[in-house]
Amino acid sequence: MKRFMLSNGESGPLDYRKITLLFVTPALALGALAGTAAWWRHWPVALLWMLACFGLGYLLGFLFGIPSASILEPRPGDEPRTGRGYRLEINNNLIKISDWLTTMLVGVGLVELHNLADVLPRAGAFIATGLGEGASASGAAALILYFGALGFLSGYLSTRMFFGPAFREFDELTVGALRQAAEQPAEQDESSGRPELPALGRAAQAEVRQLRDLSLEQAEARGVPPSAYARAKLELKDFPAALDAYRQAIKADPKDPRKRLEFALALERAGQPRAEILEQLEAAYARLRSTPDPNLRASILFALGYHWLYETDRQPQSFEKAVAAGKQFLENPGRFRTAPAHVNLACAYGQKAAWRIRQNPERRDEVVKELGDEALRHLEAAVAEDPRWRGRIRELLAPPPDSIDDDLAVFASDPRFRELAGIEETPPESSQ
Repeated sequence: MKRFMLSNGESGPLDYRKITLLFVTPALALGALAGTAAWWRHWPVALLWMLACFGLGYLLGFLFGIPSASILEPRPGDEPRTGRGYRLEINNNLIKISDWLTTMLVGVGLVELHNLADVLPRAGAFIATGLGEGASASGAAALILYFGALGFLSGYLSTRMFFGPAFREFDELTVGALRQAAEQPAEQDESSGRPELPALGRAAQAEVRQLRDLSLEQAEARGVPPSAYARAKLELKDFPAALDAYRQAIKADPKDPRKRLEFALALERAGQPRAEILEQLEAAYARLRSTPDPNLRASILFALGYHWLYETDRQPQSFEKAVAAGKQFLENPGRFRTAPAHVNLACAYGQKAAWRIRQNPERRDEVVKELGDEALRHLEAAVAEDPRWRGRIRELLAPPPDSIDDDLAVFASDPRFRELAGIEETPPESSQ
């Protein structure tokens, strides 16, 4: 609702749209009543002419009222920002047509203004022929002027107050949808629980299609930041362009941990080396103090734990960092489910147990008991939250040959793990 200033300096409500309706509706009703009363025997024809004049005037008012489109250049003193501002920058063909038609109508109208005195009576006489014998031509001319002017005023005001803001809101929603999606926190994959980029809605998908053939520079000229452009190119599977755009976004704002998390997830989707992914996640973690968002913190910690777990070397550095990240995640998981993190922690303890057994095979039973207790505690917590994780635990305890997901195989002989996973003990064969 708009506001105006009272004489005492206080502000009060003023809804221009209601005032417009209160003005136009009675004027339209009064004109229609007067016209039908004057030509009551032929009121359907009179009503049609009223609507025709009103509609033509409304169309002209609509064309004159359409707002123009422009790129907002930054002004001196404005805070630096990426790209340029936005104002009705999507498909402005109608705006161009409006500008062309209004210019032409104004020019032709000014040239032919002296003929108005001849044209209006002839138009009134033509309309009067359909309103019955003896109908007044001057009354019909008044009908043209009244409803044409009322239609023009209604079209102009409604375009400025209703359609203009609606155009702007819809277009900014469409252009901003991808930007908003790029700023959303990571989501959790339903099967593995690992962070992933959020799915795009219809409006964002529409913007992705608009950016298909644009370069980063062209997109920035339209007000699209590099992170949103990168998200679009990632959706289009144009991985080189997406990764380059993410690098530009990080270069412009190196302290933003969200952009580094998005870059890491994009690197994963593009199949880049895990070392590059971990480099960005570590950098994001180091910059967590700059944001109070608990969900962003949880996303980074979970991704760190997951990717350190899948480091191929499986050295103490890898699984110890996975354990540390997992424990920090569980302290404040935000909106994320904790079952995947519990399973990952159990796997990290499994890797740790396997590494210690390789270093000292004689202490196998002691290591399995010590680290098995920790792993079992986390697996029980995961199953308590979601029993469907029993299937994944079975796969990790008894992986197929040559599988890299063998983190819990070191505990496979422990009956506690087998019972938790629902693995039935094979009865011994009876001797004949």
